Amino acid sequence: RIGDMGYQPCFVPRQLDIMAPDCPVLDCEDAAGIADAVEALESGKCASDCAAESCASAVRTLIMAYDNGCALPLKASLALRAVRAPCDRELCNTNTVGIAYDPNEEACD
Repeated sequence: RIGDMGYQPCFVPRQLDIMAPDCPVLDCEDAAGIADAVEALESGKCASDCAAESCASAVRTLIMAYDNGCALPLKASLALRAVRAPCDRELCNTNTVGIAYDPNEEACD
């Protein structure tokens, strides 16, 4: 995008949601776990209804992977996008500090 030219990329953490559970612990090297989450989203009809625990668990796994900068295959990103609306209540906290993120506290380079 043209408006992004000249700016350094930055990481903005997900805000703490005190009503949401913590995301599951995830090792970015766990390709099988990430593949299992993708399979659960694709085979569990999660795109139309995310009520099943398998769908919710898969969404939380991929959110944790995404927010922690794991190298996700395109298939994982597309699977997560496909269930964004029906699974919007299945968010979890990747914020491990336990406090709300305040962008005003960031030091500028």
